[in-house]
Amino acid sequence: MVNIVWVDVETGEVLEYERLGAICIVESHNSGPDEDWLGDWLTKQMVHLSAEQDAAEASHRSIIARIAARRRYLEMAYTERLKVVVRSKMKVSKSKAKSVQFAFGRAGWRSSKATEVFDKDAAMDWATENCPEAVKHHQPTLLKSQLPGGVPGVKVVNRSVFSIKC
Repeated sequence: MVNIVWVDVETGEVLEYERLGAICIVESHNSGPDEDWLGDWLTKQMVHLSAEQDAAEASHRSIIARIAARRRYLEMAYTERLKVVVRSKMKVSKSKAKSVQFAFGRAGWRSSKATEVFDKDAAMDWATENCPEAVKHHQPTLLKSQLPGGVPGVKVVNRSVFSIKC
């Protein structure tokens, strides 16, 4: 049996007809009672989709890594040279500007304040006494798997959850 289905890629809604941005899914499976084919067919479809998604994610990570590597290379190879160019252009212009405009962006220096902690223990001791809002406390987390039975405010419930794992 062959069935053609149009699906909205954003909502997952099955459409009655083709629409811009929808994908066409051609389903081909056996006819007959569901118990004869549905389990094997559906889990096979899920395995194929998982493999397709894994491949797409790996490709995506590879593309992002190549872009990041290219950016790091350009920064390492050309930043110092650009600093020289910017300094030179700033001297020539005799302006108080701290940056130079180029065709596709701007390069220059900006001043900013940064707080650097060089003695964490001394800073933490002082902040605990004098500025407690600067001290970050981790929120406790309840590990449910470690709780014994009979804990107030806790009950064990039986759940039935349907899942498809491939």
